[in-house]
Amino acid sequence: MGAALLDASIVIAALNLVERFAAQVRIVDLSPDVARLAAELRAARGLKPPDAVIVATGLLHADVIATADSPWKGIEKVTVVDGR
Repeated sequence: MGAALLDASIVIAALNLVERFAAQVRIVDLSPDVARLAAELRAARGLKPPDAVIVATGLLHADVIATADSPWKGIEKVTVVDGR
């Protein structure tokens, strides 16, 4: 099966979209405060460790957390959206 050729304008538009998104991303360290809150969330809500770290990071560094993960429903600042 041969590789499909893409229209250059589609590739450029996709790259521009990724660059705009990446410019809005902020990377934060896994601080002791995040780790502590993640452990508390894991114990209280039964979240998997990666989910607990994501939620804890959002709670400490974001205004809102949007997800399609229904187990996060009811957590402060979390908005669960329909993933369909």
